[in-house]
Amino acid sequence: MKEKEKFRSFSVLLTRFSIVTILFIIGIHGIILLKLGRINFVQKSTINKTTPYSYYLCTQIFNESDLYLTEWIEFQLNVIGFKNICLINVGENLNKTLLSRYSINIINKKERQQEFHYCLACLNQSMKSNDLLFIQDVDEFLNVRQADIIYKNYDKYDKFHFQEIRYGYIYDTNQEMINRSLLETNIYRKPHEALGEFSSDDLRKLFNCKIQGKWYSCHEGHGKEMIKVGKIKQLGTHFHQSTPKVNGTGDTLFVQMRHIRLNHYVMRTREDGIQQAIKWNKGESKLGTIIIELYYYITGQTISTLNSHQTEEEIRQRRRDVKQIYIAIITFVIIIIFFVIIFIFLLFISDDSIISKINTYYTGRTGEIDRNSPFYHHRRIYIDIGCFNGETIEYFIHFTMNSAFYEIYTFEPDPDNYRLCKQRLSQRKYKNFNIKIIQKVAWIRDERVYFRTERGRQSRISLNVTEDDGESIELDAIDFSSWLARLVKPNEALMHIKMSMPGAEVPVLEKMIRDNTLGLANKYEVEWIDRNNPRIRPIRIYIQLMFDSYGFECLYYTRVQDAKKVYQMNGAFDNVTKYYDWRKISESDTLAHYVERPDMLIIENMI
Repeated sequence: MKEKEKFRSFSVLLTRFSIVTILFIIGIHGIILLKLGRINFVQKSTINKTTPYSYYLCTQIFNESDLYLTEWIEFQLNVIGFKNICLINVGENLNKTLLSRYSINIINKKERQQEFHYCLACLNQSMKSNDLLFIQDVDEFLNVRQADIIYKNYDKYDKFHFQEIRYGYIYDTNQEMINRSLLETNIYRKPHEALGEFSSDDLRKLFNCKIQGKWYSCHEGHGKEMIKVGKIKQLGTHFHQSTPKVNGTGDTLFVQMRHIRLNHYVMRTREDGIQQAIKWNKGESKLGTIIIELYYYITGQTISTLNSHQTEEEIRQRRRDVKQIYIAIITFVIIIIFFVIIFIFLLFISDDSIISKINTYYTGRTGEIDRNSPFYHHRRIYIDIGCFNGETIEYFIHFTMNSAFYEIYTFEPDPDNYRLCKQRLSQRKYKNFNIKIIQKVAWIRDERVYFRTERGRQSRISLNVTEDDGESIELDAIDFSSWLARLVKPNEALMHIKMSMPGAEVPVLEKMIRDNTLGLANKYEVEWIDRNNPRIRPIRIYIQLMFDSYGFECLYYTRVQDAKKVYQMNGAFDNVTKYYDWRKISESDTLAHYVERPDMLIIENMI
């Protein structure tokens, strides 16, 4: 008996070791691929793709500071991947120490007027007719969302126009920007019509759209263009003239902003804005922009990235390296899996209870937490605002892998709903789950608020007591944003928040944006109520834009009743119906799923 017990213990240990080994191999595999070329797993169509052209970049500068010029040059060289850059310098000579670090072309001229024919003289020795020349300013940065747009359309068009989106300042003085990246601080941007963000008069009113000093505050800007060198007739600041079309090729592709956009940081700081206004004789318009700068506080975008152009031989070598690594890893994984299957089979014929424990290790759904599991050492949190009768928590536990490892918090202030929620979550099958039910209203302040009860799932905070007809009672409320900041620190945990709080989701999320706690979570499910209410619609749209600013993507919408059907059939979340147009479904019991996107990964070999 002891020998058999030892055998089973050894088998379980070996199984766990095998799982950890496989996870380790996968991690090493990813690191190696990143070292070999940071191959993009999403943009598969661009991998190992060579282009018959090169990219050239040209800009004119006038007494530009070393701080901003350095960041711009390094972004173009190391992030976007431009290797051929020309600076048309007007004014003071450039810092020799700064320039010694980079291999770029420079032309000095005296006239302040923008004359981009100098770009051709500056880069003429290396440019070919099929190459692409891009002209932009030093306060503009390409933001690439889909990498292969130019590659796919190269033969169809002679010019590629990128629309700009304007960003506002964060700090008042230039000194405050020392050792700070412009791309990481100035994240607030104006709405843009091409993104469908100016859809009504109430939004224009909210963002104070008006003319100030001959400067329309909500002006979209003209953008910048990239042109084939052999098609250049005349170069301009925003638009270029090309030679007539040949063989049916098009003239200009206006690239959609969801694919590539041009981030325009019109003022790095308030002080810089004033200095730029004086330098370019735009004092009235720049100062007007500063005065009505409210419209910038909307949303920011993380720069997607491009890598340098690779030679065909380099790409072939990377292919060979990756292929060899794949073969070695796959072979090793197959051997590990073979032994794991053998031992699981032996365990199965010896003791069913051990299989149950192994299953718990994989899923965590039985609540029997294995403290040796690698998942145990990473804090995971699920917060359900609006527990109702506890069914949504039940669905979360069922649909979520390793749900037993989550700290689960739920808010339910309605006394009737609280009783139902507590009753359901007190079942024996949940005894090993860490569930805490908080009988308070999730709100924007710690105070007493009026709450409409006895409405089931539609119980809600009363935002207008005079219209309640005595249906509301006073309940304790908690400042959810402050509570969340006390619960977890940035990057400390993986957190999933579900919000079913009819009418209160807008002020609570707005408070989280002001407190900078929105980014503490990695996933949100939000039930947007009163969608067409003219009083809250502008703020709701603002919040949805800020989800984008914080790096979240709205993937789809689901309905609670659909999740319930799949749960009752013991199905997986993949089987729950997904909707992509919320206008076609009711607002009640519909959840918008916002998931953190991997924008911070450096994706190379993009164009």
